[in-house]
Amino acid sequence: SMKEKVIIEFSFNNISLSMLWASISSPDRLSEWFAESVTLGENNKEFVFRWGDTTQTAVVIAIRSGCYIRFKWKDEEKENNSYFEMKLSVDELTGEVTLIVTDFSEPGEKEDTIQLWEKQVEDLRRKVGL
Repeated sequence: SMKEKVIIEFSFNNISLSMLWASISSPDRLSEWFAESVTLGENNKEFVFRWGDTTQTAVVIAIRSGCYIRFKWKDEEKENNSYFEMKLSVDELTGEVTLIVTDFSEPGEKEDTIQLWEKQVEDLRRKVGL
């Protein structure tokens, strides 16, 4: 089944780039909004995410410090187009930071995917005090 690419943008005003970068790339900070707990796995390239009884491991397949981090779920490694990425973009003029999320949803589940990210980013906004 072909997954559908979903891109969602979230604007953040008056936030330090380094703070937001830590929130999307550090296991400690990810566990404050993305999952109940996030720990580092093998070679610091694997992140283990836990929600209740569910554990999922993601491999960091691309990263540029302060800019983006791209993960691939380990159980989907054979699928070419399934990854999720969080990328930061800064407006040179206003200083506004945009968090650009790229994810892939199963057919018919695009709205659910968007709603899930919106809920999680709301938690993120609360954590960073916005």
